[in-house]
Amino acid sequence: MLARFLLILVLLFPSTTCFAFDVTFHDKAMVDGATLTLGDLADFSEQTATTAALASRIITQAPPPGKTTTLASQAIIKSLYPELHAIEEVHWQGAAQITITRNSTQITAAQIKKYIASYLKEHRAELPKAKIRFISQELPLPFFLPVGTIHCEVTPSSPRIIGTTRFSLIFKVDGQVRKNISVRGRLKIEAPVTVLTRSIKRNTVINAADLAMKTMDISKINDPCLDKQTAIGQLTKRNLKAGTPLSMQHISIPPMIRKGELVQIVIIHKGLNLTATGIARSDGKHRETIRVQNLSSKKTIYAQVSAPGIVEVNL
Repeated sequence: MLARFLLILVLLFPSTTCFAFDVTFHDKAMVDGATLTLGDLADFSEQTATTAALASRIITQAPPPGKTTTLASQAIIKSLYPELHAIEEVHWQGAAQITITRNSTQITAAQIKKYIASYLKEHRAELPKAKIRFISQELPLPFFLPVGTIHCEVTPSSPRIIGTTRFSLIFKVDGQVRKNISVRGRLKIEAPVTVLTRSIKRNTVINAADLAMKTMDISKINDPCLDKQTAIGQLTKRNLKAGTPLSMQHISIPPMIRKGELVQIVIIHKGLNLTATGIARSDGKHRETIRVQNLSSKKTIYAQVSAPGIVEVNL
């Protein structure tokens, strides 16, 4: 609108006599912006206020980034006639057809892989010490973005990253969203994981001889046990076969006190400690509250497991 206004002012209120000038159309034009001006498509023999205003006149929309379109010079001239009546004479010359190509930045499948690889590298601290790579289900097709500063935001389908089956990529050019794509595939994460050397039944305490380390793809293992020392002394929650990759969900801390075990009851009251003997009526881990029967009074109380064979009651 401003360019049109300036052109009208120049044409209606010229400061000097309007002399004839040449406008020469190019046969080819390369543009960056979203619109085409006459100055993008032609040269002017004179550099005056009139030619500057005319050069800024928007002709039409530019083609999409990386695409090409063709315009007829006569159609351009005809569209400008209503605003040229105040000019004595314009000599139009040059190409009859103008081929216009919009400059662009091409994003290829290889570049998309690099964006995902860079994201995984940046979030290395959140992932296990392993060889990690993303295997795409299908390669994305190349596409074009407008010329400018490109920024890509990568988001995995799983917040934990492990188990991700899709990455979403948002491409911004000069801060404006220009493209949003989704790449399906899977993460391959190769790392040493704890495996069982023999079949183990449920509620079995694991010892060092039951375990070995084996490098494998752990992407489909939910919460894998990556340090066998973590599993030693733990209790199995289910029957497990030899060679099974151990998950932290397969094991639990064994009870510190077992049901039916004789325990020492420590009663704490106003800085005084009293003791009694009882029998545990349920299993209990450290800091868990269990039922205990006092052997002297035969009463059942609730006490907290504080150490092997010891429970506490705070009054």
